[in-house]
Amino acid sequence: MDWYNGGMEHTTLHLLYSRFWHKFLYDIGVVPKPEPYQKRTSHGMILGLNPHAFENQPDAERKRLLAEYGSEKAAREALVEKYGEMAEHPIVKMSKSLGNVVNPDDVVNEYGADTLRLYEMFIGDFEKAAPWNTNSIKGCKRFLD
Repeated sequence: MDWYNGGMEHTTLHLLYSRFWHKFLYDIGVVPKPEPYQKRTSHGMILGLNPHAFENQPDAERKRLLAEYGSEKAAREALVEKYGEMAEHPIVKMSKSLGNVVNPDDVVNEYGADTLRLYEMFIGDFEKAAPWNTNSIKGCKRFLD
């Protein structure tokens, strides 16, 4: 295989597993090269809003936090105490446990597959993480229409 391309969260284990077996096959003379891949790349992740960050709270919840704690700084500190230091980051890895996942089927149903493909192509550099932005996908839809 000339090129391995995988997601950051899986690359390490995939490479360990495949390189282990390839090394075994090389040692017994089944494959001609000591390494299975000539090139390895990892694609970036699409990030989502952190529901625990102060700025991503609904307006009513932000107002409640401000009233309860007296300042934005104190409200932020309370969220960090409750959810951990992750609450300091407004944009994080999408996660089912956080409930910040964007379902691609829903996007395709609303905007179409070509719009989703175009958005993913232009969301950012291939190897870097980039935040999901529904307003940007709307722009891709207008471009295609």
